[in-house]
Amino acid sequence: TSGWESGANEYQPWSVSENDEDYYPGGSATNNLTGEYSHADWGVHNPINNGGNRAGLWRVLTKDEWEYLINETENATRSGKYGLATIYGASKSYTGLVLLPDEWTLPSGVSFTAGYANAFTTNTYTMSQWEKMEAAGAVFMSAAGYVGASIFSDEGTRGYYWLSSSYDDENAYGARFYRSGSYSGVGEDYYYRHLRYSVRLVKD
Repeated sequence: TSGWESGANEYQPWSVSENDEDYYPGGSATNNLTGEYSHADWGVHNPINNGGNRAGLWRVLTKDEWEYLINETENATRSGKYGLATIYGASKSYTGLVLLPDEWTLPSGVSFTAGYANAFTTNTYTMSQWEKMEAAGAVFMSAAGYVGASIFSDEGTRGYYWLSSSYDDENAYGARFYRSGSYSGVGEDYYYRHLRYSVRLVKD
């Protein structure tokens, strides 16, 4: 919900309807946040203060782009290029997912293990180590949880991020990564449109 009047009943960032039909861009469940309805995407419609400060520079990933980033078996370029991690700050730790660029050289003094075999301890970094990773092109997506029915859930154990692709009348696609008991994973699924998930913007 970017604030652009797309034809959806609810299009403002502060919209809190729990009716999934209220969030159809252009009034149709089949519309994606691309093309004619791209301005329904937060990043397309709004200027990002620390990212050029004008509209149209940023956008949300599509389902196909997310699948490319986490594809370990069918695309050799991306094999081994993501892993769950914890970054330890001075007063707080941050759990999430590390994505590496296609062209990658591991900086000296740090390590990287692909996958999620040890959940969010698969990779661990001090803040100074993470700064080296980030300078080399690594991206961190926080396990920020979500808000549903005005309840904040799963912070630190799950990350949910909207993608720009529709699924059906009630749902749209979202990226996910999680630790649940002894199980961990990275992938995608479809979710009720009214849920308040994070967005992670990308720039072409």
